[in-house]
Amino acid sequence: MEGTNTMYIKENDKTLEDLDNMTLKTVEKVYSGKEGACCCGCSGKYWYSPIQPNLELDYPTSAKMVNKVIKLIKENRDHAEFGMNYISITIGNRWYIAYFDK
Repeated sequence: MEGTNTMYIKENDKTLEDLDNMTLKTVEKVYSGKEGACCCGCSGKYWYSPIQPNLELDYPTSAKMVNKVIKLIKENRDHAEFGMNYISITIGNRWYIAYFDK
């Protein structure tokens, strides 16, 4: 609808309920990087939740950074983008993305 501020979520995308329930247990990893760049890690960084059960030991883990990105997304929920396994926001020229393992 033109002129409305309605958020559209596709059938298989994460939802506002997923956003509200984000924790170290539900989020596998987070990303913080330059908006508009690829998310391969060349313009940002990934951090993994230290309590994910299937985590490979060679990945950087940080409860502090995962919680920071979760907090930023929750605080800016009105601007969140929802995908099949992620929820993201843009603040300034940075993307903040939380990826779910399911």
